[in-house]
Amino acid sequence: GKSGGVYMLFNLRREMRYQGITYRDLAELLHVSPKTISQKINCTTDFTRSEIFKIKSIFPGMTYEYLFADTDQAS
Repeated sequence: GKSGGVYMLFNLRREMRYQGITYRDLAELLHVSPKTISQKINCTTDFTRSEIFKIKSIFPGMTYEYLFADTDQAS
């Protein structure tokens, strides 16, 4: 990430919270560990194309650009 800001997928995390989806739920969906989900949401590592497709499927109506916008602030 860039210095001076904490980058993460705020929108994805927000939508997960609205729908009551935990990191563990997402980990089970994607067959990875909750720690891996945390790293991906915190922009330490990237979601794969297939993971993005699966995540989009549980948020119908949400765009890729919205869900996967990495930002250093909650807008």
